[in-house]
Amino acid sequence: MRRFVLVKMLEELRDGDEFLGTHWPLHLTLVPNFSIELAQDRLRDLLQRALVRQESISVTAAGDDLFGPRRTVQVTLLQARQELLLLHTSIVAALFDAGAIFDNPEYVNAGYRPHVTVCPWRRLRSGDEVVVDSLAIVDMEPAEDSSRRKVLSTLKFR
Repeated sequence: MRRFVLVKMLEELRDGDEFLGTHWPLHLTLVPNFSIELAQDRLRDLLQRALVRQESISVTAAGDDLFGPRRTVQVTLLQARQELLLLHTSIVAALFDAGAIFDNPEYVNAGYRPHVTVCPWRRLRSGDEVVVDSLAIVDMEPAEDSSRRKVLSTLKFR
């Protein structure tokens, strides 16, 4: 099984770009880490079908919080707009149907809290607007290297 995460990149990255797992670009988590037996092209096809009518969504940064088991990961929360929650739940449903196993199932569906992790070099501030108009499939272990991440494919919305 391969591990993935689905995000909206808030910095310019292209398909094929790699980065260290300790140096994520600014991003909005749309679906947290999961494992699935699908090949990359089949996962992309599954997501394209789930997103066929998806339109862009504007959301506003709402304030800061701390995530993680020890509450040490600083994040900026986003408005939990109904359209964003529906996007999340529809993708999660398609992934569940395809056999996905989530690292932390408590953070999907009712447990999903839209957020952007604060980076040392960039962050969102309360009131900042984010346009969710694409989804990036990120490989969490490219070439079986758990220290790196790779943008496999970016799917644009309508």
